Amino acid sequence: MPEKQSFVQFVNEVIPRLNIKIIKKETSPLMHLCNIGLKFTNLLGITTVEDFMTTYVTTVGRKIYWPGEGEKGNNLEVTSTLLHEMTHVVLDHVMDFYKVKYLCSKKHRARIESICVLTEMLYLPHLKTEEFCRWRAGAFVSYGIPKTLMETELLKRLQDIEAGLPSAMAPSWIIRCLKKWQHLNT
Repeated sequence: MPEKQSFVQFVNEVIPRLNIKIIKKETSPLMHLCNIGLKFTNLLGITTVEDFMTTYVTTVGRKIYWPGEGEKGNNLEVTSTLLHEMTHVVLDHVMDFYKVKYLCSKKHRARIESICVLTEMLYLPHLKTEEFCRWRAGAFVSYGIPKTLMETELLKRLQDIEAGLPSAMAPSWIIRCLKKWQHLNT
């Protein structure tokens, strides 16, 4: 029996131009440079990111930098995080000026992160609650996003789900890919 294909491999087959790569964060010179940059932005009070190299999964372009062996797990949290990060990859591919918007505007960063969290909510339907949105908003304060702004964006994504709007968005595409991959691997 052939070895099961990973979800990332499957997505790369479906859309080869995405060419998603998962890289161990601690082996990346770019991530070490980002870590130094974050220490500087922390000192300036722009961010409050602690333990960047060991606790944050980071996506730049088509590369997902994962600390340790975390992506090797097979649980809901790992899958949810992978889907969140893959949404960043897809958005980077389809959104004009994605990197500039993400890095230079709290408003755009909040919107982008809320779309990625939308993927998590589509994957785990029990997360589709106002309570989850309010709780999850707190995770982005360290990114320099005010909690009230993030809450507002997440609650908008919840309204999108209730209105049936996410079908044409990146999160829905990723979830459809996941279901197809799961079907092929059962």
